[in-house]
Amino acid sequence: MADKLAKNDRTPFNPDKEFFGQGMVQIFTPLVQGFPCTGALARTATSIKAGAVTPLAGYFKAVLKLLMAFYLAQYLELIPMACIGGILIWVASNMIKVSEIKEIKQLGKFEFSMMVYTAVMVPMTDFLTGVLSALIIYFVVKNVYRRAQRATKVQTN
Repeated sequence: MADKLAKNDRTPFNPDKEFFGQGMVQIFTPLVQGFPCTGALARTATSIKAGAVTPLAGYFKAVLKLLMAFYLAQYLELIPMACIGGILIWVASNMIKVSEIKEIKQLGKFEFSMMVYTAVMVPMTDFLTGVLSALIIYFVVKNVYRRAQRATKVQTN
């Protein structure tokens, strides 16, 4: 995702390296009372939109957050949740690309409706329920459609 956002064609995607890193995060983050992968996509997208071109931006943010947590932790509880929610909505809206929505719309009504369904279901339920239900609907409908096409071909032949 980050390579596509940053239009990075130089570095090929290495799934082994990616899965190894994600595995390490899944193992070690809970040991320090953290939530693995929470918000990583939003932070990456925000960094890229701000002009980051190397992973150094992520390292800088990590150090900055540690320093802020150490020195400002006592004041964090004073921040209203509504402010944090507003920041999260702003960050999420920055990840929406009109060109990608148009691209999905050109694929067909079904694909576009699945995108809208997922976008509505994730906030209404939760991430896992919204995405999994969309995937299940997509594959069930696609398989039914393929079977109907095969049956039509058999009848016409």
